[in-house]
Amino acid sequence: AGFNPDTMTAYATTGDTSFTDTNIPANTNLYYALRAIDVHENQSVKSYEVAIIVLAVGDQREMPTTFALHQNFPNPFNPTTEIRYQTPELSRITIKVYDVVGREVASLVDELQDAGFKSVRFDARNLASGVYLLRFTAMGTDGSVKLSQVRKLLLAK
Repeated sequence: AGFNPDTMTAYATTGDTSFTDTNIPANTNLYYALRAIDVHENQSVKSYEVAIIVLAVGDQREMPTTFALHQNFPNPFNPTTEIRYQTPELSRITIKVYDVVGREVASLVDELQDAGFKSVRFDARNLASGVYLLRFTAMGTDGSVKLSQVRKLLLAK
């Protein structure tokens, strides 16, 4: 699956079958899942959803105007989930995941990042089912906290 910003089309391909979605507006989150239907109208189980985030139209890139952490998708998840966030300026971003007793189980991001729309994938295949807490912190270059937020993640195996 993917997105072509030149033609504003989203596409999914599997084997010799493909699907194209045209005229996608900018700043859109698209989620696609596939289901096969044979010649006898028997349907397969729906596939996992694939997220496509459209951030630009042609060569005109849009930049975020606010700091934000979006809810992870999918949630509940097994075993991976995508965490999307945005920063309107150069910032030190940290994203860490904790179990319910406060132990850090993953450090996903800890670096200075340019402005933009970002995402990181959390792979929890080595963790037990349950609730986890994601802490997101964006600090300005002057050391001030621009955004600090916590989100619940539900790992369901």
